[in-house]
Amino acid sequence: MRFLAAFGVSLGLATSALASGPYIPYDPPVTPPPPVAYDWSGYYAGAVIGASQGEYRQGVSALNQLGAFVDVDGATGGLLVGRNWQSSGAVFGLEFDASTGPSGVTPQFGPAGPDWFCNTGDCTVDIQALFTLRGRVGMARDNWLFYGTAGIAHARVEGGIIASAQFGSGTATGYVAGLGAEYGISARSSIRAEYLYYDLGELPFGTDGGANRFDADGTFSTLRVGYNYRF
Repeated sequence: MRFLAAFGVSLGLATSALASGPYIPYDPPVTPPPPVAYDWSGYYAGAVIGASQGEYRQGVSALNQLGAFVDVDGATGGLLVGRNWQSSGAVFGLEFDASTGPSGVTPQFGPAGPDWFCNTGDCTVDIQALFTLRGRVGMARDNWLFYGTAGIAHARVEGGIIASAQFGSGTATGYVAGLGAEYGISARSSIRAEYLYYDLGELPFGTDGGANRFDADGTFSTLRVGYNYRF
């Protein structure tokens, strides 16, 4: 009797299992890993090209004497090196670049100021070499980096009134500030576009024929694009 009872229980369980269908193991869904954030950290080097435009007014600042306006413009190109630090989506960096600057000419006997005239030769402004040391602060999103930048600008300049004591050369130091965006095209390479505003203070040229400096005061802006490679 015990054997028959056990056999009956076993038969009932088997019948119940067959009625409910074959056993299918449960595989939980696989959650894909989150996308890897683009890494902007490390050292990099690159090249930039662009165009600049601005305006300067010549004169003798020490005596409040005004001369001609000189529009400056032209293509620009240069090289840069930098270092980024990244904390989650925030990116901080330091960048140095060397590039060419804009230049311009107001023709001899052209428009002039109330105190100085371009009568012996053209009035010129030539920013021959331009250097900046800037900090960068930005926010990373996917492969993009949007940033602001500001720092010190230093330039080698030449200009004044050609063929006169007012013509000369020197160096000027001021500030630069701007905005930009950079996009990572591979793990180590990126492209960028940025706007920079420069104020170099008074550009020193020659003299007024005496002890006072003949100079120019103004600003200019640059739009440029570039390519960076991270090491």
